[in-house]
Amino acid sequence: MEMTSGDAINKYLEPGWVTVGTEVDIRHLAATPVGATVRTTARVIAVERRVIRFEVEAFNDERRIGEGRHARGLVNVEAFNKRFGAG
Repeated sequence: MEMTSGDAINKYLEPGWVTVGTEVDIRHLAATPVGATVRTTARVIAVERRVIRFEVEAFNDERRIGEGRHARGLVNVEAFNKRFGAG
């Protein structure tokens, strides 16, 4: 669900920007057998300055197996690297 949130917004980011997970609040509702196909969804519910908040769900076929909320912070890669002396 965390990865789905990032993937959902990556194409909308300006060049040189990435997102990183900052909060995860997820409930597991049911077990899923090893090898089963799991479908995840992420819906943006708020944008607060540099934080994007999502409502997330996971399904095994049509059965909901997980739900929750996730937040991702926007990071300018160049500014981050300068701040921490990288690259």
